Amino acid sequence: MAISFIINPEACGGKALHRWKRFAPYLHKEGLHYTEYFTSRPLEAEEIAQRVSPVSDVVYAVGGDGTLLEVANGLWGENIPLGIVPFGTGNDLGKCLGIPRSNEDILRMIKNPRMKRIDAGKLNGRIFCNVVGIGFDGEVALSADNFLKRFGGTPAYLWGVLRALFTYKAPRMVIEIDGEKIEQKTLLVAVGNGRYYGGGLKVVPDAEQDDGLFDICVIDTLWVGKLLFLLPQVYGGGHLKQKEVRIYRGKKVKISSDKPVIVQADGEILTKTPVELEVLPHALNFIVGSRS
Repeated sequence: MAISFIINPEACGGKALHRWKRFAPYLHKEGLHYTEYFTSRPLEAEEIAQRVSPVSDVVYAVGGDGTLLEVANGLWGENIPLGIVPFGTGNDLGKCLGIPRSNEDILRMIKNPRMKRIDAGKLNGRIFCNVVGIGFDGEVALSADNFLKRFGGTPAYLWGVLRALFTYKAPRMVIEIDGEKIEQKTLLVAVGNGRYYGGGLKVVPDAEQDDGLFDICVIDTLWVGKLLFLLPQVYGGGHLKQKEVRIYRGKKVKISSDKPVIVQADGEILTKTPVELEVLPHALNFIVGSRS
């Protein structure tokens, strides 16, 4: 079997490279034959994935959700299994798919891969695997990326929340879900294929990655105290009990706003509103953990 590992050495503030150097001897010990490719700039993982797909039986993204996002875009349209070695910051998609964290368990997954086709989302022509956040969430992702991403998913996200609390002004959004329109002042919209983001926040706790639908979380504008009260509840999905939070499901979503707001996909800043999203059923062939 021809195994390719695409490694982002800068993931998790450079910690991914150190973890890879500790993990690679496990592969050698088992006599596994593989090729490693290291990225050196944004979008290079996507280019490498396109280049190695004809000569690979399986491709692993070594890093976090951003690395995986690039590799998935490079392999989109191919039937090559895509795996995750979760050495990055958030690793939220890995949580959804039951990907193990210890070197020993990751090795067992690589030796005995289990495949599952999952949905992908398309955002303005590019695909994403997990969650798109629009509005406050995009502002949080920008702050987290610029300041504390090297410390890991949850601390970085919380730091981003604290900064955004004092800078973000909720716009009026028009949210169209399968033709039905919602128009209101909106703090954030999270369009989920997977359940988690922000290093473990369970923003759409009932999302299934193979049901052909997005779960869409819409949160009304909130005063600072209520938002601080709401945030810890997101880890267990308790935020859904609040009257300012609503969940919808749909296949196609369009979002515009009275001022451009940041849009993040799988933790990476991609664009600003307006955006169009749609589900691509069973578009990706993933290697999953035993718990998925």
